[in-house]
Amino acid sequence: MIIAIDGPAASGKSSTARGVAAAAGFVFMDSGLIYRAVALGFLKTGLESTEDDAEISLQRFQIDITCVDSHMHVHIDGVDVTAELHTPQITEMASQVAALKNVRRRLFGLQRGFGDRYGVNPGIVVVGRDMGTVVFPHADLKFFITASLEVRAQRRLIEFHQVGETPSFESVLRAIAERDRQDSERKVAPLKKALDAVMIETDKLTLAEQIDLILGHVLEQSALQ
Repeated sequence: MIIAIDGPAASGKSSTARGVAAAAGFVFMDSGLIYRAVALGFLKTGLESTEDDAEISLQRFQIDITCVDSHMHVHIDGVDVTAELHTPQITEMASQVAALKNVRRRLFGLQRGFGDRYGVNPGIVVVGRDMGTVVFPHADLKFFITASLEVRAQRRLIEFHQVGETPSFESVLRAIAERDRQDSERKVAPLKKALDAVMIETDKLTLAEQIDLILGHVLEQSALQ
């Protein structure tokens, strides 16, 4: 079974997807981490986030993903960089490289192959912004998780504090609003709800409630198979 969960930045989709995967015994794939790894690669090469520089930059480092204890890990040139990908600088660059068609084309096969491999056994939960619309339009279940801008900014601020970063709430709010604009307006795979996705508003839901809500759909789908 492939479960696709999409949504805007800091909507709670990744934490929810991780919890669903753990409860169901599925593999968890966070596509956002892959784009963050590409952003890190761009920063290391010192090139700009343009289509022309993307062609050059993507030839200078190798992105790979592996599965460790049912979780996806991202590697650059054989080095696991999964734990290094949540700084404000990488967050800003990730939103830029995600809009590049050369980057998305390069990562499409990587994501699809990983998802299809584990979608059969034991099953996989994939999370991102175009999982249900572009990468896995054939997913068994699709969800679109969202929340208000203010709630999402507070969640992202907590994430930054957890890794020792201390940006202001106002700067995080502006950054998320700008990311929303970029994601929804980009020409390649814009952020949008798949027609057959279940919408979940998370402002007033706890993480446990979000996970249980999706697990209910999973159990219902499993009973039909």
